[in-house]
Amino acid sequence: MPTGTQHTKESALYFMTGSSGSGKTTLLRRVVADFYPNLHTGHVDAPGAPQGGRAWVERAAQPPAPAPRLLVVDGQERPHVVLAAVRELRLRAFHLVLIDCDHAERRRRLLEDRRAPELDRLDICLPAWASRCTRSGDPRYNRPIPRGLGPGARR
Repeated sequence: MPTGTQHTKESALYFMTGSSGSGKTTLLRRVVADFYPNLHTGHVDAPGAPQGGRAWVERAAQPPAPAPRLLVVDGQERPHVVLAAVRELRLRAFHLVLIDCDHAERRRRLLEDRRAPELDRLDICLPAWASRCTRSGDPRYNRPIPRGLGPGARR
């Protein structure tokens, strides 16, 4: 995995996405701490950072010099939004990583670790989110969601 800061025409972009409490930021921090301390990373919700997936795709497509060869970003963004920006901006090196975890563990993280009960909503967990992507019209998301996991499912 390249971690240098050579200037190139564009940066390769790995975009990690998933629901609140799924472990996106924790995973990225561990990868940096344990394996790649010089990895160029970004967080969609960090103060002063580009907001939204499209802004990060734009940064990867036309990075300021010196541009990192690899940029890894985490944030909550619907996959079809990021993929549309990748297609529009013709970013050649792109990987979308969906992060998910067990719903009980996600609830524990949100309620106990983060003390953010407003984020403990089943309608924003990854299966429900995938359901919204299915309705986006993109055929890559037209896969069935297991019964009991979509919008309106009970906890």
